[in-house]
This record gives sequence, structure tokens and C-alpha cells, in this order.
Amino acid sequence: MTSNYECKVDCIGVGKKDPKQLRVLGRVITIGEMGVTYEPDQRHAEAVCRDLGIQGSNSCATPYEKEASVNGDAAKNREKRKAAKNGHDDNDDENKAEEVLEELQGEEKTRYQSLSARLNYLALDRPDIQYGVKELMWKMSKPNIEDVKSLKRVARYLIGVSRLGQVFHWQRRPREVDVYVDRHRGMPPNAKVYQWRSGHLGQWHPQDLEQDTDGDCFIYR
Repeated sequence: MTSNYECKVDCIGVGKKDPKQLRVLGRVITIGEMGVTYEPDQRHAEAVCRDLGIQGSNSCATPYEKEASVNGDAAKNREKRKAAKNGHDDNDDENKAEEVLEELQGEEKTRYQSLSARLNYLALDRPDIQYGVKELMWKMSKPNIEDVKSLKRVARYLIGVSRLGQVFHWQRRPREVDVYVDRHRGMPPNAKVYQWRSGHLGQWHPQDLEQDTDGDCFIYR
């Protein structure tokens, strides 16, 4: 491949002379005594906080407020949007609809969409913010001022937890694999099951396999 294309090849390994750290698309991969550490690119979190102008602000404990999904602004706004879409004639509903439908415009809307998209990319490697970011993405087409508050909450959370890595611990080579399959829908009656066990590949039919005590699935051991 290097003879036909311009390539950059970097390697890490467990050998004494091998490099122990590598950066891939901003993500940092490190080999240590405990295992392999995978850390997302923290520059995305820093860029979001900088663009929102909240650097140095107090952080919050969670990236999403649970009450907002039940009784808070997010749920209320969602109900107001539904009322406006259904075209209620009630004056109160019309006033609420007009209040909710006042969307962000111009640069404010573009900034919300840009920062939400950046957080969505970061969320691929940050499970702790995935739910909050998912709520932001729901509002990408028609964000309002309340949605900006939700965006800032995720950013404030990242102030306190700007770096979060995953550690994949060293482990022994597995010698057995347990596979759980639904009894009724997992496979046809004449299906064959292959399993790696103690270095040997075996073959069984479902009717010959052990069944668990609940009767819900077969256990292949």
C-alpha cells in the first residue's frame, strides 16, 4: 500500500522497546500495566465551553436534569408543540404555542446546531453524556432558548468531567464461550450450533442442549 499511496504508520506494543502511546483522530490510546486505556479527544469539550463563554463557571453533577423529562421545561415545551400542531382554538393554548414557537434565528441557531453536533461526535466515546446529547439532537431543527439552557448544562458538566477514559484490563485468553439464545425464536428446529470449548469446535442440535430452569432459553456450555 505504501508503494501506491502516501501513508503514515504508527504502532504501539507491549514490547520493552515499543511505543506505549498513540493518538488516533485526537483519541489517546495508551498501553500500561493494567491494560489498554482509551481516552476521547478532550479538545471538543474545551471548544464547546469556550464558544458558550462559560469557561471558569461552576460545574454541575449531571449532564441532564431528570426532572426536566417529566415535569420540567423540556417536557412542557414538547406538550406545547403538540398542542400548537393540533391547532387548538383555546386562547391559552394559542398563547403557549406562540411562546414555544419563538425559535432561535440566524447565528444563535447555527451556533446551537454546531455545538450540539460537536457534542454528538464526542458522545461516541463518552457514554456519560449520551442521553443529554440525545435530547439536544431532538431539537436540532427548531431550537429555542430553553434548549440553549440544556446545551449549557451539558457543557457545565464537562467543565467538571472534561476527561474520561476507558480501561480494557488485561485478561487471560478465553477457553469457553457461553451463548444464550431465545428458545422459540433463536433458531429453527433443525439448526446446528457450533461452539468453541477448550480448544475444540463442537456441533450440537438444539434438542440435545441443556435448558435453563426458567425454560426461556438454551444454555450452550
